[in-house]
Amino acid sequence: MLSEIRILVKKDDVIEKVLIKTATSNNEIERKVTVKIGKEMVAKPINKQKLKHRDRRVINNKITDEGFKGVNASVKFLDTNRTGKVDVIDLDDINYIIILMGVCMKEELSEFLKQNKLLPYTNNDKWNVFKIEHTGALLYGSVAKSINSEFRNLLGVYIYEKQGIVYYVGEGVLKGRIRQHYSESYKETKREKHARWYKFFSENLGLFNIYWMNIDNLNERKAMEQMLTRVLEPIYLNYFE
Repeated sequence: MLSEIRILVKKDDVIEKVLIKTATSNNEIERKVTVKIGKEMVAKPINKQKLKHRDRRVINNKITDEGFKGVNASVKFLDTNRTGKVDVIDLDDINYIIILMGVCMKEELSEFLKQNKLLPYTNNDKWNVFKIEHTGALLYGSVAKSINSEFRNLLGVYIYEKQGIVYYVGEGVLKGRIRQHYSESYKETKREKHARWYKFFSENLGLFNIYWMNIDNLNERKAMEQMLTRVLEPIYLNYFE
């Protein structure tokens, strides 16, 4: 990936606005966004191995050019209201079209998914299936090895299903997300966001089918996740009400 950072507005040594353009080695534009103070954005590192702060929504408070260290944004994380730093090249615009999708009629989205042969997910060549048993025990070698072998470094969406009931729908780096959920079935954490996942997965054990699909494009993954969540209504949605 080739990244270009261009400062658009700078007053009294304070950077107020920068343009970030990231392209592939073939000069195909991967991402082009404007980062400015006060703007709400989402941390979406293009580097698939970079998981820190991924998917967290932020408000930009300050932009700092740290020389050879790059240009960083001091931000407030909206999930915790705490402050921190992220690399500006990891920030992306929020796709509000995906957010608004939540108001669409469930029947309309279901019909769209069926017409495009994305549902049903069972007995469907577009979906892969991986079986995993959440036992509440440690992530031992054979389980970790099977997860790594199945998902490698692929990105995509996935459905946790057991006996015809959908428990959870998610997206991201598949290997990392599935290993994370398995760990959450036994490993308690005090972090609020992960504590909810620990409660959910530790209280819902057993043999699951994980239906998954490789989708590299971020916006397509997010759109698919939102549509599936709206149509399939996983148990996780209302678990804490």
